[in-house]
Amino acid sequence: MSNKIRELFSILGGDKVFTDPFDLISHSTDPGGIRGHVDAVVRAESVDDVIATVRFCRKYKIPLTPQGALSSLTGSAVPFGGIVLDLQKMCKIEEINIEDSYVVVEPGLRVEELNEELKKHGFYFPVDPTSSAVATIGGAIASGAGGIRGAKFGTIRDWTLGLDVVIGTGDLIKVGCRTVKCRQGYDLTRLFVGSEGTLGVIVKAVLQIHPIPEAVNRIVAFFSEYRDGVRAVREIKKAKIVPLAMEFMDKATMDLVSKFVGFEIPPKSEFALIVDVDAPKESIGRISEEVELILKRCGAVITSSDLSKEEIEKVFVMRKSATSTIINTSKIASFSEDVTVPPSKLPELMAEIYKIKGEIQYQSFCFRSYCRWKHPSKGCDKLRGRFRKS
Repeated sequence: MSNKIRELFSILGGDKVFTDPFDLISHSTDPGGIRGHVDAVVRAESVDDVIATVRFCRKYKIPLTPQGALSSLTGSAVPFGGIVLDLQKMCKIEEINIEDSYVVVEPGLRVEELNEELKKHGFYFPVDPTSSAVATIGGAIASGAGGIRGAKFGTIRDWTLGLDVVIGTGDLIKVGCRTVKCRQGYDLTRLFVGSEGTLGVIVKAVLQIHPIPEAVNRIVAFFSEYRDGVRAVREIKKAKIVPLAMEFMDKATMDLVSKFVGFEIPPKSEFALIVDVDAPKESIGRISEEVELILKRCGAVITSSDLSKEEIEKVFVMRKSATSTIINTSKIASFSEDVTVPPSKLPELMAEIYKIKGEIQYQSFCFRSYCRWKHPSKGCDKLRGRFRKS
């Protein structure tokens, strides 16, 4: 492999190819703790760099893993041998077209950076991954990202109009268009979205943008029973209200995260619901009041009217930082998953989650009890395999 890497140096230049152990390790592990390995890292600065790298890997049949900020929790950007193609330096905004409501950007641009620029024009990109401060556009497209505003705006698949992609042969292809109505031929754009780098390397994206709402209000409610909270979600939908965002947390999550944001969970709170509504200034108050009434009718013990604005924001920060907090503080393995069900199936989903949670807690209790009774001086780790077999 060393001779091939030297050839890659000669093709791209020594300032774009890295084999230092620190660089290799930092590009081999995602925040979820999934670890791989890589032989070299290429930091592409142009489409030509990407094409040259793809053709080099094709020539020698070397695995190639495109990467953005490596903020995904799915393992989709973790390499297992070969070369990592780091696209973070390709981060330009090439065009902002307000009249036609689209932008053209490079893949390494971060979602938050894009929105900071669009804000100057009164627009924003509605897709809001949890890691939007670090997540790149290319990575979000490749992983089919959704986010907190998905309740209203869907996923990045619904906002990607066109793409420039370097496919496995090293050829550059253009798919999609720069209009919302793009009706001719196969919808290859949506095929590339969510393909996780298996079909090609995204080097440019045309994204639809949306005017920033006139007014947004955040409403928070705490329930003593999760079934009441789930019922509130359904009642809000039945009232023909389409929230900008709707997120929930159970008590275990709140107990873990609240201490890091300095929020005291209200007594008897087993389930928290966060609802963002957007509307013209003239109607935001009426819609917010209607949502709060629905929450109270469904059994909310605490609502936004009982909290300060600072406390409401802390609840939102709890939800936004929940995944990273769990991963960074968990003493055992943690797994992050996106679950998508229709609102009508939320009661069944929550019932099954609580059932699984109860079974795991029972098994954990039995395991600890067995260890203390059978081998009080030996620690549970030595008995783990034996306990599982039994």
